[in-house]
Amino acid sequence: MTHTIRSCTALLAMVAVLLTAFGLFTTAPSVSAAKIGDLNADGKLTTTDVRLYLKSLISGGGLTASQQKIADYDGDGVIDTTDSRTILLDTISGRANEVIRGFWIPYMEVADLISSGNVATAKSKIDACLQDCADKGANTVYFHVRANNDAYYNSSVYTPTSKTKTLLNAGFDPLAYAVERSHALGMKIEAWINPYRIGTSIANVKSSNYFKFGSLYYYVPSSADVQDLVVRGVREVVQNYDIDGVQFDDYFYPRDSVSTTAAESFEQADYTAYKNGGGTLAVADWRRYVVHQLVAKCYAACHEREGCVFGISPSCDFEANYDSMYADAAFWAKNPGYVDYLAPQLYVGYNHAYTPFAECLADWDALTRHGRVKMVAGLALYKTGLLDDTWAGTNARYEWLNNNNMMARQVATTKTMHWDGVAYYSHQSFTVDSTRNATVANADMASATEAWLTFQ
Repeated sequence: MTHTIRSCTALLAMVAVLLTAFGLFTTAPSVSAAKIGDLNADGKLTTTDVRLYLKSLISGGGLTASQQKIADYDGDGVIDTTDSRTILLDTISGRANEVIRGFWIPYMEVADLISSGNVATAKSKIDACLQDCADKGANTVYFHVRANNDAYYNSSVYTPTSKTKTLLNAGFDPLAYAVERSHALGMKIEAWINPYRIGTSIANVKSSNYFKFGSLYYYVPSSADVQDLVVRGVREVVQNYDIDGVQFDDYFYPRDSVSTTAAESFEQADYTAYKNGGGTLAVADWRRYVVHQLVAKCYAACHEREGCVFGISPSCDFEANYDSMYADAAFWAKNPGYVDYLAPQLYVGYNHAYTPFAECLADWDALTRHGRVKMVAGLALYKTGLLDDTWAGTNARYEWLNNNNMMARQVATTKTMHWDGVAYYSHQSFTVDSTRNATVANADMASATEAWLTFQ
């Protein structure tokens, strides 16, 4: 396969040289569409699309207005042979048409899997968890490796949790085993990381640059020391484990934690240094800028190893992301070098008073993005059968209780947008607690694991 890809790359490179020499390619501005690069509109990226690219370039035109809108696959602002070459490589590798069916495995569940501190028991519980994911149709798991300035693996950058440390001392690495077993079951596994959150204790803090908001401590996003810490933490899992990717959660600046117009005391020195160095951004834009810096560095760290991707799962709320958490997902989607995919947390029902599901999905779908950015819908498995969705508004409080097919409906709606898959939060939700109606929840979750198998 490697030789085939190289041969195809060389062939298209020769075509590019010839086209350039004879002046037979054109340029055009790019905008986003649901399936970027799909010139023949069949819902997939294939060699037919590559041929249409080359035909249009050789003829000096030939793309329709609708094709022009989706032709800039690599997001560099130019429609040229690089787009066709990238589509061909993505098609050969399977990346272009890969459908994602993912489960998040949160740190609460990971902690339970290893809670015994016994190697045999930990292996058995990890086996059962991952086997269940595979049996339910998942092809990807997002395994929480750092939630609160800690590590569920053998880390030299962060302090492993107490049970992880016990198992490591016994010669067993939970993450290494989870990677091995996931791959044996035909699933990809990504390391899920919360970059800034420290938690309720600063006992194992790795930088003096932190602040407290509410009951929790967080690292200061603008600190160069903190950025270096987070990047080193990403790099060690990428280099030391055969993971398929790294995913950040929606924890950036804590929501509503800082003034929107003035620097807080914990970041004042960094902002002053920025301004003294000639920086002109207002404090809110500067915060987004420093988050961009970290995202770009972590993306680069992931791509130091071939086949490792970097994604972010932001809140569904655009306004809160941008204005309160300083996470500009639209920027990351539009500009190469930040993310390989976005998995927005669309944890709302159709009747939600503020962010109804269909409208929220459409807003995310409308993002301008370059063709290599995949879109995965994060769906709220944990709300199935929910007795009272208190903050959803009067008309939506009991929507999850009164409907036992919410997941199937949301999967179907997502399919109409030509997205790249869905992910359920979380696998732990198959254990139904007292906040949910078990009959409704179990029926809805059964529909979930049936519906996503049709996502092709």
